[in-house]
Amino acid sequence: IVLWDNGKLGPALAHYEMRLEIVLAVEGPEGLGGAGGFMSMGNVHKDMREPDRALELFGQAAAICEAKDPDNAAVPYNNMAIVYRRQEDYGKSLEYHRKALAIYERVHGPRHPITAQLHHNIGFVLGIQGNHAAELEAYGAGVERSRLGARALSTHQRSTRRGEATSNGGLQGRVAAS
Repeated sequence: IVLWDNGKLGPALAHYEMRLEIVLAVEGPEGLGGAGGFMSMGNVHKDMREPDRALELFGQAAAICEAKDPDNAAVPYNNMAIVYRRQEDYGKSLEYHRKALAIYERVHGPRHPITAQLHHNIGFVLGIQGNHAAELEAYGAGVERSRLGARALSTHQRSTRRGEATSNGGLQGRVAAS
């Protein structure tokens, strides 16, 4: 992560490839650790502006999540949406943002801050398309949910400090903004 965060994408990718090789040897090709490895490598390829490879890796992560833990498929779906947006394939971008949103609303409810972020991502794409009425509606839904979810987030942060948070395989929680 340090290499990736510091823009050293080549060395970061080499590290993630080695890590994935180890995880696959231990867990096999269907383990959630493999999904996390594919996500990490996909994010590096996304930042390297290699969209086809990023989409392939995010797709592998999504397939594993769908089979093992469908609630975690929202993360690769959101990242796929960002790649499609960068490719100016706005229809696909909206499709995958909406898939991620549906999962997060089912898992966390409509008032969670992460659902607000997904509404923002959808609004961003709609704005690029020139659909400003729908953009404002999506942003409004995000603002409303973030306002309603602020209390839930505060409660979650307090419970996390007390050590009450549960592990979720490392995939959820880091949703990228468009």
